[in-house]
Amino acid sequence: MKSAEFKYQQLKLDSRWKIVKNEFIDLEPDNDYPIDEVFFYFDEDILQATFDDYLVDLGFYGGYLQNERCGFFKIVVLKGNFLEGELLESFISRSSEIIREKLNFYFEGIPNGLLSNVKGIKIENGNGFKARHIYSAVEKISYRLTSNQLKNLSKAKNENST
Repeated sequence: MKSAEFKYQQLKLDSRWKIVKNEFIDLEPDNDYPIDEVFFYFDEDILQATFDDYLVDLGFYGGYLQNERCGFFKIVVLKGNFLEGELLESFISRSSEIIREKLNFYFEGIPNGLLSNVKGIKIENGNGFKARHIYSAVEKISYRLTSNQLKNLSKAKNENST
């Protein structure tokens, strides 16, 4: 049961977007609340919105509760869907502020034609990217984090480094 109450992130979602789900609250993964009061907000299904044939999806990965606040947010932007379409963005960060800025970039840009001439990576039969692959068709970025890089990105601030 959720006992802590938080404000939603300030997103630039206008009426042209269909909001399937929005549980993106104004709370960083590293916070002072008891973990059993906030882990619900760090879930694989935080936000999903569509505009025409575009899909923006946000989740939190890494087992927040099980791994004592470890994990990261991941944004996926698609033209089409997870089974068939084009991957346009796969972005990860631990910062909800950075994630909010990236989401707003797409929420404003997509309806204004930002991606109309951008070609992404074809997805067929659900063969999407792994969590550690960073990709942006807009910024022309494609690289894979090593397992150690992903582990370091996922660490909670209060976790001792080894």
